[in-house]
Amino acid sequence: MNKKLKKTLVSSLSVAVLSMSAAGMVSASNGATTSIPTNISIQNESNSEVKLNTQQFASITGIVQEITNYNAVENAKLVELKASDNSITHFVVTDATYIMDELTIGTEMMAFYDQQAPTILIFPPQYKAVVIAAVNEERNIVVDHFNSELVNTDNTLQLNPSDDTKIVTTDGTAFEGEITDRLLAVTYTVSTRSIPAQTNPAQITVLDNKEIVEETPEVKADYAEVRGTIKSINPAGIDGKQQLVEVQLDKDNIVYLNVSDLTFVDEKFEVGAEIIAFYNANAPMIMIYPPRYNVSAVALVKEDRQIMVDRFDSTLKNSTGNLVLNIGKDTKVLTADGKSYEGSLQDKNLFIEYTITTKSIPAQTTPVRVVVLEDEAAPIEEKSIVIDGQTVEAPAAYADENGVVMVPIRAIAEALGYEVGWENKTQGITLGKAISLQVGKDSYTFAKMAPIELGTAPIIVEGNTYVPLNFFTDVAQLSEAATTNKEIVINK
Repeated sequence: MNKKLKKTLVSSLSVAVLSMSAAGMVSASNGATTSIPTNISIQNESNSEVKLNTQQFASITGIVQEITNYNAVENAKLVELKASDNSITHFVVTDATYIMDELTIGTEMMAFYDQQAPTILIFPPQYKAVVIAAVNEERNIVVDHFNSELVNTDNTLQLNPSDDTKIVTTDGTAFEGEITDRLLAVTYTVSTRSIPAQTNPAQITVLDNKEIVEETPEVKADYAEVRGTIKSINPAGIDGKQQLVEVQLDKDNIVYLNVSDLTFVDEKFEVGAEIIAFYNANAPMIMIYPPRYNVSAVALVKEDRQIMVDRFDSTLKNSTGNLVLNIGKDTKVLTADGKSYEGSLQDKNLFIEYTITTKSIPAQTTPVRVVVLEDEAAPIEEKSIVIDGQTVEAPAAYADENGVVMVPIRAIAEALGYEVGWENKTQGITLGKAISLQVGKDSYTFAKMAPIELGTAPIIVEGNTYVPLNFFTDVAQLSEAATTNKEIVINK
């Protein structure tokens, strides 16, 4: 092959490859699913390699047709986009996706994805969305890495940030670090006709802000739920007023629910009923099997409604950010005892009854009913012991496996003015001259009365003797011994 012919073929190949690259970029902007190859290499006359860098992140534009749950990934949605040429593309939207605008059916959106990431070979094509935004004729959006000179990977755009440029993280807070060599989502209006084009961006969002990601705790729901069929209901607690509810989750699994006077019971339930119960997901759990939960709310399962219990912020968005409440004129806002509630719903634990939601991210709903629940009770172990209005220093109380509140007798008795005696041989205890008891025996004596059984014997835990809380009312004849949300209260 002569030199002239070789030169002609190399030139033709260069033009062909560049044409393919340009065509790929145009088709991507029109909504087609053609991927643009990255780092294309050709040979020049001297047989050295020439690399043509193209964008790593491409976008597809289309009308949102459907938003459904994506079961392969927790808290993920599958969004269907229909392009102008009627082609369909699916995008997986996860917690890692930066959603610039509200995602709703019927909206024209553009979704950016990583062309170098592995993709599932299915039809319609399916990609993981890195950024998704509404189409707006007044702005342009680029997702790319920018080097030390703030030029993107294919050398088509250079950023010249000004004092008016907003530089933020994905949660909208100001970003103070370096933006070079990071993945950025850039919003701008006009650019120069130079090579590379230059622009003064309106906003720069840092997508790979590792420092903040590492410091941000994982978002978890404040409440978890249990759903199943009631197998049995039994009295529980010191006074028998609580209920221990046995719930069959499936063929092989059961749980027990502690239903107390602090539990919001939406409707009366009975054996055989299908219920949904909510408990504080962050509260300490008794490490026993089957699991046992102290539930905050219980409701019957009904096909025509949905129930949620959660804490909502100032925008009435729940703790995981996937539901926003729009309180309507017909929404009933009540207290737990059924009275009208007029106060703020911000940072309150709410029982929500609703029927439908928008197919947006986050979803929105106008609830049928909102019930403001009582503040969550602190775990028994964290409650202070208050005697006649004064907090006393004492070993922590605890609840035994039957839900009985056990308290340290010596610290409480001495705070009440009793002289406490101990007989080592029999492990007997006296309070003054009238009250006596013995470790391990459910037999308590007051004066010359017959021994009293409380259902629970005194026990030694880590060197301290504990008795049931109702010992102080049923044996010591005090006026009050009870628990509140934050305290254990004992009064003479």
